[in-house]
Amino acid sequence: MSKVLLGILAVRDAERLRSRMEREGVTVVLAYNHSTCKTGCSPSQEIWAHPDDVETIGAVMQKERMAVLQDLGADPSLLEQVFDTSKATATCPACGTEFATTAAECPECGLGFSVPQ
Repeated sequence: MSKVLLGILAVRDAERLRSRMEREGVTVVLAYNHSTCKTGCSPSQEIWAHPDDVETIGAVMQKERMAVLQDLGADPSLLEQVFDTSKATATCPACGTEFATTAAECPECGLGFSVPQ
């Protein structure tokens, strides 16, 4: 079976991912590799999957990420906000307040924005 390395996670996280993917009918293989763990490293495992399953795995992980953000009361659409001084207003990605881009800080929550030199 052809496999691709998805990444390296702590053992508990790797096992949780494998279990979650099994519920979706996707097989991932966990493997311990001495060369990917340096001195003082916490135990970790490599995550391997069939190339055809990578898109499904990504979709499941994105769905879980969005659920976590919503559980925290965060508005995922705010993550796409960009502070652009060529526009008259911006939306704060932290609190959602709309403000003039002449200010380098959100007037509601105080989040600061760096203006390009």
